[in-house]
Amino acid sequence: MYLSCTKGSAVRQFTRCVGLVILVLLCAASLRGVARADDHTVYFPETGMSVSFGFKRFFEQRGGLEIFGYPITPEIQENGFTVQYFQRARFEYHPEHAGTRYEVQLGLLGDILTSDRNFAKVAPVTNTADVRYFPETGHTVRGAFLRFFNARGGLDIFGYPVSEVVDEDGQLVQYFQRSRFEYHPQFPAEFQITLGLLGEELAERVGPRGRFWIDGLLPAPLINQAMDVRVAVQNVGIGRWASQGPAAVSVGYRWLDSSGAEALVGERVPLPNLVLAGSVAQVRFGVVAPGAPGTYTLQWDLWQEGRGWAAARDPSAATRQVVTIHAPAPPPTPVPTPASTPNTVSPSITSEDGMTIRVGVFSTTEQSMRISGNGGFRAEDESGKTARAFEADEIVTVTHLPESGRYRLLLSGETVAEVANFVRFIAEGNTILSVPDMPRYQQYRNIVEVRYSAYSERLWAINELPMEYYVKGIGEEPESFPAEGLKAATVAYRTYALSHMDPQWAGLGSLGASEPFDIGASHAYVPPYVGSHQWYLGYYRETLGGNLEAAANATRGQFLTYDGKVIRAAYYSRADGMTRSWQEVWGGPGFPWAVAVADPASEGMTLHGHGVGMPLQSTKILAEQGMTYDRMLKMYYTGVELTKLY
Repeated sequence: MYLSCTKGSAVRQFTRCVGLVILVLLCAASLRGVARADDHTVYFPETGMSVSFGFKRFFEQRGGLEIFGYPITPEIQENGFTVQYFQRARFEYHPEHAGTRYEVQLGLLGDILTSDRNFAKVAPVTNTADVRYFPETGHTVRGAFLRFFNARGGLDIFGYPVSEVVDEDGQLVQYFQRSRFEYHPQFPAEFQITLGLLGEELAERVGPRGRFWIDGLLPAPLINQAMDVRVAVQNVGIGRWASQGPAAVSVGYRWLDSSGAEALVGERVPLPNLVLAGSVAQVRFGVVAPGAPGTYTLQWDLWQEGRGWAAARDPSAATRQVVTIHAPAPPPTPVPTPASTPNTVSPSITSEDGMTIRVGVFSTTEQSMRISGNGGFRAEDESGKTARAFEADEIVTVTHLPESGRYRLLLSGETVAEVANFVRFIAEGNTILSVPDMPRYQQYRNIVEVRYSAYSERLWAINELPMEYYVKGIGEEPESFPAEGLKAATVAYRTYALSHMDPQWAGLGSLGASEPFDIGASHAYVPPYVGSHQWYLGYYRETLGGNLEAAANATRGQFLTYDGKVIRAAYYSRADGMTRSWQEVWGGPGFPWAVAVADPASEGMTLHGHGVGMPLQSTKILAEQGMTYDRMLKMYYTGVELTKLY
């Protein structure tokens, strides 16, 4: 902790004076004791900052710690100049004066901090050894102030006086363009004048400023949707950010409507630790979307205790994102599927990896999309007959012909096949198929089918694969999640997915026969089902690590049932000490396994999500406390059985 003094009570003034005298006495010793990385850099552990090259030379030759104090920022850019802040000064590098004594100059912090004050000028006086008049500003410097001024660098270091001696809270001070002299008559003559901490005071006045990087925000979230968002924020200001105490800084967000009014104020997350200027802190949010559809501005900002939002003082301090919030798609009304294009999938078990599930992973209003693979693959028609085989990395363009309902396959612009109703691309061996038109999450196992949906009026890429591989591709939770928490999640994932294939759930959010697939991938590339089902990332999720795969293997074939029937195992991000019942959130008679239960793991938190079923963040906490996944599941889904179906 470095010395930080501000104007205040007499007690604080005495403490500050004693501290400053000690600092002056120890200046030389402190400088000699600094660890040096090389001849061009000096590091100050007191503030965690270094001074290098030209700034280092200026610091050492023109006054050191006594005059400038410790550095409080790294070198930063301001108004086209390289600058560095110290407790008492701002160094400015002027390349136009390179090689001269004016290559490094001091910023006019005294002028800046007194810009809202008017100091009366005085009449000229005759200069003597004890007084000097400066006609440039109409002020004098006298006595001990003048002796210090002359001995410590004069105009080059301090600039012209901009005030006479004034009393501030019982302390006699005088302002200069670059500094503030403070008078302590009770100390020996050589220690009677110290310099004010103008660099720190300016940092306090300006307040925190951050640069934000956001990861995990969905491009097109639904109303009230909870999103697990990771935020990195860099301190681009000139002061330190405290993580606790009366001036603590936290990170927060607000949704602004089209008029700029606050539509929703989200939670504020405290910093994990002290953040120095130039450093980066990382925090995690459960961001909740507004409750009405429309276009909003998501504003990321810093909140400081006692001062409020940084953007209220300086609008440029916030980072803003324009986000369109969508209403969820209405529950589909089952319609008869044309006989020529049946959805042949049923939840029958087809292999040791379980029943086959069909997932809508990409949709477009265009009439074509591309398919490829990192190994051999083939195109089949609806009868299973091979229409064309392809080699690794060949890119096939599939064009839907609306007039005939046929699909044309083109390779390098040339037609190589044409099939009716839909086309299926089958991976050979270990080939991973890909959909190059997707901005992210392009790779998929097993089968990718291209088919037009008359219901949603979009051309779809549909990934057909065994249930177990589907579960390993769900991206709801990170690899860092504890093992038992991931196991609980995989059972819920598997159960929820199967419920969308079970006829008993027809009309309750299941697609049924409306679409040629069972469930949508929920990410940004599957409108109109963005956020409607499960966040399935395909093979990409497997590349992030093996923890989810291990959890899925450990719970292979396990589902949640009640009275022998698969439940709709709803889950969400975070509870607030209590879950919600199905009836409370979605109406109707409800279900005995979906009732409100106490959730001590989330006590004191805010609700993120619908609140029904299992809060995933609580499973993380409970797993870290030693609870097993089966106990977690039975805690949140009342009266269920853990049933192994294969």
